Amino acid sequence: MTGSSAGGRVRIAGAVAAVAALLLTGCASGPEPTPSPTASETPTATPTLTPTATPVAAPDPADPSSWLISADGIGPIERGAAYPEAIDSLTELYSVEPSGLCPELVYLRRDAAADVLVIRSEDGSSVHRVWVFGSVRDPEGLRDGGATEAGIRLGATVAELQAAYPDLELVIERPSSTVFSVGDDEAGWIIFTAVEGVVGGIAAADTKFTPQELCA
Repeated sequence: MTGSSAGGRVRIAGAVAAVAALLLTGCASGPEPTPSPTASETPTATPTLTPTATPVAAPDPADPSSWLISADGIGPIERGAAYPEAIDSLTELYSVEPSGLCPELVYLRRDAAADVLVIRSEDGSSVHRVWVFGSVRDPEGLRDGGATEAGIRLGATVAELQAAYPDLELVIERPSSTVFSVGDDEAGWIIFTAVEGVVGGIAAADTKFTPQELCA
């Protein structure tokens, strides 16, 4: 029985008792009856709503501008994922070009999108690192390849990068290029390469360093 139902019945019972008391008073004299105490209504408990997690939209292979770049991967390509299954959603949209020099390297290219470089494990069975990159010196070379959670894309300035990541590490500084990284060895790293103060490459990697050898 709910509080409101109980309260309603008590009020009805009280009204009937009051009418009966008036009738008895008209028929006989005597002390006025003491009214019965009215039960207080029990407040109805408000159910506690459990917050639901906001669903994360899956990356759209056809729209690289929507891709998320994180230490875990870039867009639909995740670090550690089995290869070639990791690029299955892209093979109809991108040309897949294995490197002629390094068997671990596979390039994915498409008009109006940033180039993608997949670096595979030594046995070629999984994704080791993922890069998106373009040419800073080519006005049309920096096409979209997604953005980090902080909003950094290819074409961002080093000043914007440093403002977005206060913990950014300067890893390599050369006269022509600079390498920055953010992350840690447990969760992974995001690597940024900059040429002439402009970000031209972003990677999801297991280390903060860029490979020292071409096929590393």
